[in-house]
Amino acid sequence: MTFVSLREIHCDEETDEVGDDEIYVLMSTVNLGAHVNVEGIPIPIPSFDVWRFGIFENFAEGDTKGQPFQPFWSAPLANPDQAIFVGSVIENDNGVPEQYQQLLRLVIPKSLASSVGEPLDLVRSKLVREINEALNGVDLPVPFALDDDHVGTQELRYESPELQRAAGDLVPKVLSYDGDGGRYRVTFDVSPDIFGVIRDRWIALGAGNSPVGRPVSGETPTFDGKGRFMDFSAGIISWHPETGAHGVWGDISGRWLQIGREQYGYPITDEFTSGNGRMNTFKAVHLQGKPEASIFWTPQTGAVEIFGAIHATWKSMGAGGSSIGGPVSPEQDAPGGRIQQFQNGKLFWNSANGQVSQA
Repeated sequence: MTFVSLREIHCDEETDEVGDDEIYVLMSTVNLGAHVNVEGIPIPIPSFDVWRFGIFENFAEGDTKGQPFQPFWSAPLANPDQAIFVGSVIENDNGVPEQYQQLLRLVIPKSLASSVGEPLDLVRSKLVREINEALNGVDLPVPFALDDDHVGTQELRYESPELQRAAGDLVPKVLSYDGDGGRYRVTFDVSPDIFGVIRDRWIALGAGNSPVGRPVSGETPTFDGKGRFMDFSAGIISWHPETGAHGVWGDISGRWLQIGREQYGYPITDEFTSGNGRMNTFKAVHLQGKPEASIFWTPQTGAVEIFGAIHATWKSMGAGGSSIGGPVSPEQDAPGGRIQQFQNGKLFWNSANGQVSQA
């Protein structure tokens, strides 16, 4: 499955409207590979939709407005001739954006029907031209009266090498729109395919609205060849057959990467609240005994790792909700063993008897 989405829009110059602009983007999508089954026989009939992103308010020159991950294409796309994407940038004035979507839902099937049998390039160019004309008020069907200002319309087109590269990497593409006195740049992404248990975890976390963000790399083997991970814009989802798939993000993700990532341990939880902080728990499935460990975070302490016997004792006390709170620094050597400082005390591991006690 391939995801195509709008990442952000940047204002190089405001339109001629009084005050800051209010911009929205309409993405018209056509799936030329769609079909319906008639008595068990697949009959090719293109499907289409019109997506709206925004209204992005208070848009001034130099501003960039981000868009949460909401793909307008979520289907296989190995062949760029399989789809048509047409992006339109509109400045909201007194119109109703939903009416513009309704208008394009009339224009698109009419254009496609009138292009049957024509070469694909002509089908594409005709569709772009007729969307552009409709948004400029040419031959509007009753009862449409357009009150918003059309900045521009153009096709978002991908080539086969770009789609091939998207199997393992994020592929951005920028289109520039000039019109109504304004200039806007829109960044689109083709995101790597995401599937299996990593995809299931990503969806469970909220998909594009999850704390790990949008996929930015393909699925990759971990250091031991037994697990898999995938990079996202704000974190990682890591999987091992013994632990399942879990997300690591934010400062905890940063510390996990510093201390060895899956070699420190595969995540066995997503990030969760513990006491006055946040934490992930990990399991080093490649080490003898498969020990568990954690990384704990608060705004005051940052992300700190805790492992071994001290970790086991701390968890038995209630972890971040215990009387000693969370760790403020990593475990260190001390006479006779190891010691770790917590928010409200210390834990000491005695190397002679293996016992852990408060110091």
